[in-house]
Amino acid sequence: MGEWMELRFFFFFFFLFFCSLIVFHFPALQVISGSVTVVQGGTAILPCHVIDTNDDLTQITWQRKTREKPHNDNFLTILPKEGVQFVNGGDDRFKYIGNFNNKNGTLQLSNVALKDEGSYTCIFTLFPSGNQKTEIPLNLLVPPFTNVKDNLPTLGTEEVLFATCTAAGSKPPAEVRWLTGALGDKVRTTTNSTQYDNDTTTTVSLLVTPSAKIMEVAMKVKSRLIQKCIIVIDMVQLWGPVSVTTLLLFLS
Repeated sequence: MGEWMELRFFFFFFFLFFCSLIVFHFPALQVISGSVTVVQGGTAILPCHVIDTNDDLTQITWQRKTREKPHNDNFLTILPKEGVQFVNGGDDRFKYIGNFNNKNGTLQLSNVALKDEGSYTCIFTLFPSGNQKTEIPLNLLVPPFTNVKDNLPTLGTEEVLFATCTAAGSKPPAEVRWLTGALGDKVRTTTNSTQYDNDTTTTVSLLVTPSAKIMEVAMKVKSRLIQKCIIVIDMVQLWGPVSVTTLLLFLS
């Protein structure tokens, strides 16, 4: 009886030791990807790579769900011999830059447009473990179209428009700032924003002055005071907050 118990303990500990070898020396497979952010018109790299497996790779499939195509569908497959094959029409902006033998399904998308924003899914068909997939969100930043316009103020009883600064069609919304310099409290600003269905925003900022202070403002303008309209868009995902453009308004 005692010898039988010893054998049972021996086989039990041997089994635990064998399992530890599997855990520490044969890690579970992983599909590597990541979220991607790109400026409109730029190039996006959609990473997709499977590691820690000796399974045979038979196919890589890409799916997408975007602004243009809101229903998830297959749009590209990669086969070991046939290579890249588009489903339901090709798109020359997509380029396969991975390596099938290395189980790398990475795609490159050039000239990215707002319609491409959405979610991309990479699926590896492996034998014998089956399908392994990961999702890659693609986010777009859209710089604004900018414009600054001065307005010749006239005497009156109400506030008058001095200048207008516009940041049109940006994503995320742009912030418009006025640096009024020596004018100080002689002018004030009002800002309004309009958001569109495609998630872009137009921001318009007005620089106004009370009619009673026009002459005082005009004297300061006469000394060639420079007004600055600074348009800032938060691109912190790429470089941190940056000034997209600085517009100088020479009031003389």
